[in-house]
Amino acid sequence: MLVRDWFGVVCLGAALSCANAHAEDSENLDIGPATPNAADASDVDAVREISSSDVEIKRRPAPKYPSAAKKQNLPDSVCTVRFFVNQDGVPYDVSVESGPEIFHENTLAAAKKWRFEPYVVDEEPVNVQFVVNFKFQKR
Repeated sequence: MLVRDWFGVVCLGAALSCANAHAEDSENLDIGPATPNAADASDVDAVREISSSDVEIKRRPAPKYPSAAKKQNLPDSVCTVRFFVNQDGVPYDVSVESGPEIFHENTLAAAKKWRFEPYVVDEEPVNVQFVVNFKFQKR
């Protein structure tokens, strides 16, 4: 399946994982799998669970590789982050669901600075949640 990522690059596969083909900001990112819509369309205040590939990102600073992890010579790692984003496209709750704890602080610091285009359903912006994988690679 061909899919366009957030930079407009066409990738092959069900998930967007073309991070190495883009600028430094995106080198540590991998798009999580699609998830079913969890919210009832009639519930205006509900948070819809969507695929991260359905979200348009306005700003996404990449996390820094922790110096402590470099000193420990840790292997490449992934932190899974759950975003809750309001109707203005601003994250209001961000949490690390999995990954080595040594990467959590830098992951959260970067994730809280992300900004998104509002997700619109029936011409109205809605609150959403989704998962993004942050890849950490030694350099």
